[in-house]
Parts: sequence; C-alpha cells; structure tokens
Amino acid sequence: LVELIKEHNDSFPDLEDLKGCALAILRIQEVYHISAKKIADGNLSSKTRSPELSAVHCFELGLMKHHWEQYEEAYGWLTEAWERFTPQDNRSGITTYDVLQYLIWAEYKTGRFESALNHTNVLIEEVHRQSKIYYESRLKRMQEGKHYHEENDEEISSEENTKSELKRDFVLHYEKLCRDGANKSQADQDRLTCHYFNKHPLLFLKPAKMEIANLKPNIYLIHDVIRDTDIEFIKDLAMPRLERATVTNRNTGKLEFADYRISKSAWLEDYEGDIIERLSLKLEAITGLSTARVHCEALQVVNYGTGGQYEPHVDHALTNKSAIFDMGMGNRIATVLIYMTDVEAGGSTVFLDAETIIKPQKGTAAFWFNLLKSGEPDQSTRHAACPVIVGTKWVSNKWIHEHGQEFRRKCGLNPAE
Repeated sequence: LVELIKEHNDSFPDLEDLKGCALAILRIQEVYHISAKKIADGNLSSKTRSPELSAVHCFELGLMKHHWEQYEEAYGWLTEAWERFTPQDNRSGITTYDVLQYLIWAEYKTGRFESALNHTNVLIEEVHRQSKIYYESRLKRMQEGKHYHEENDEEISSEENTKSELKRDFVLHYEKLCRDGANKSQADQDRLTCHYFNKHPLLFLKPAKMEIANLKPNIYLIHDVIRDTDIEFIKDLAMPRLERATVTNRNTGKLEFADYRISKSAWLEDYEGDIIERLSLKLEAITGLSTARVHCEALQVVNYGTGGQYEPHVDHALTNKSAIFDMGMGNRIATVLIYMTDVEAGGSTVFLDAETIIKPQKGTAAFWFNLLKSGEPDQSTRHAACPVIVGTKWVSNKWIHEHGQEFRRKCGLNPAE
C-alpha cells in the first residue's frame, strides 16, 4: 500500500490545489454575487445540485476573506461555519472558539454590534472572563460613536479603501456583464442577422452558417464549424500536454503566470492530425485569411475548470516588446475562438465595449478582427472569459497574424476603418 501511495503521490491534491479550489469558489461568489449560504447549500445551478460545504470548509473560506480584509463576505462564510458546526467538526482541529473569534471580529468590522455582543457572551463560556471585558469595551466604544482605533485598525481601514479603489472600472464592468447580461438596445439587436456563406470552393456544397453577433466591432459566430468526433480527437490529443496558461507582460513583453488568467492550455500543430489540418483549411475558407503555419500560430486548446476565467484583455500585442512579434509574423490580426463544450452555468465570453455576450455552444466559433484595416489595434475588441460556475469549459483558438494577409484584407480608404 505504501509503495502504491508513493507511486501515485504526485497526482494527489496538495495544499496548492486546495488553495486553488478555495479561490475558485470565492471568485465565483465575487463575480456573480452569490451568497455564502447558497454556495454552501450547493445551489449553484438550477439543473445540478453541487455538494454541500461543511462547517470546516466555510470556516476556511471565511478565514481567507478575513485575511483579505473583506469583512462583509467573511461574515457570511463565518456565519455559515457557526450554524453548521457539530461536535464531529472538533476532530478537524477547529473549535467553536476559533469560529466565534473570527465571526465576532467580522461582525464588529461590519457594524453588527448587537450580534457581536451576543456571540461574545457565548464565547466567554469557553474562554477567560478577560476576553469578555476586552470585546465589550471595544463594542461599547463603537456604539457610543467613539471610534477605537488601534494602529492595526487604521492600517486595515486604509488598505481596505485602497483595494476598493484599485479594482478598475473595466473589471467591474466585466463582472457586471458576466452577472447581469448585455444591455443592447432593441434597435441594435434588430440589425443583427444570420446568413449562409459559400464564397469559397470548400463551402459550395456545405455553406458556413454565419451569425452577426455585433457590429462595430464586427463579431461573427460560425455555427457547426466542427464535428463532435473532431472535438474529442483534439481534446484527447491535448489532454496529456495541458499546462497552466501564460500571459504576456505588457511592460517586459515576457510570458508569465497571472491570477487573472486561470486555465490550462496546450498547442497542436496541423501536421499532428488530418482533423487539425482540415480545420485550419476550413477556417481559411470562412475567414478569407491565410491559415498557413507561417501566417498563424498553432491551434491552442484551453481548458477552464470550475472558477476558471480570463479577465479583460486584448489578443493583439500592446507594445513592440511583446513576445507576439518574436514569432516574425507581425501582430495578431484576427482571432477564431471555437467552443468545444456546452457549459451548464457561467463561462460566457463578454466583449466590454461592444456589450456583447457569447454563451459557449459546442461546435460554434466566434471570429473577429483585432486590428483595423490600417493595422492599428482595435481596442474595442477587449473581451474576457467569465468564471465557470458549474462544469468544465473547453475551447480552442487560432490566432492569425498580419503577414500573408496583405492582399486578403487590404487597407481601407479611411484610416479609421
């Protein structure tokens, strides 16, 4: 048995995995404004019931929120921990004293003084009377309007305000789109149409099913662009190679890990299977752009687990230092994003300036240009992947570059085109 454990030890979850899981839950809560009680009860989706969380789980999540000085959310989790606590939970090493101590502090920091006082009275049954004097004196001062600031209190208040200010407007907008949906006018929606596209020999017998999802910037949906069997082939090929996805640092141009992109990815070349090569040729026929390997990147396959997301970003390079230019193909002129699974809840792609939301639909691809015809970046293509609430999300994307497209997407007469 010991040998068997040693053999598979690397595949067992470790503390980093546990932390990642906790962060995923808290990310879902923050973006979608789901209460701690609803998550703890397993009510994340109307279709599927998730496992309930124990008092210990709730306490750990509340503790994380406490350390981040987000006391309102900490209060929700610690309340759940207190209400769910049973004698069996003592075996975990966490006691009612631990839960109450942090719960009282969260109540104090959020102005719930009466609750904090009541819980203090419960707490003194297990601790020395001195604790009661300490907590009651602080609470009394607060109730009398005499703000009792220790050095740590002032630091916490300052840091809390700074954190709130640092959350940029575009991130709040992204979260609102994920949570509440787009706010397109009826007039804008009426301009969006569907059509068949067959202006290429490969598409004569089976035209592409095109849908315009947005105008300015133009965002297209290509329905039924890939078969289920082809999707499974690509997923099976990519699975053993999946590694944590990286992003380009806008200051250094180097690739690095980032908390705002939580996913795993792998890269597949056209020569690794007829299915991948045929997909590239099909995308060339539909987009009108060259997908020869010297003009585009390999197919990137990305997997998002529960809580997986990619915060607002653009696909094109922002500076000349970017690693994108190191490929020798120019900037990324266009993106084709293929959805390889349906997602039960969450996981939408949102375009911030376009107020457009694309829900994952297996076999459908989204297509847009990252650059204007002049070659200038189109900042209105800023988009994001909303956190997955329930299920897993598989996508693949083809980034097409400028080189080789000179006569396929010509410059316009207007610099703003």
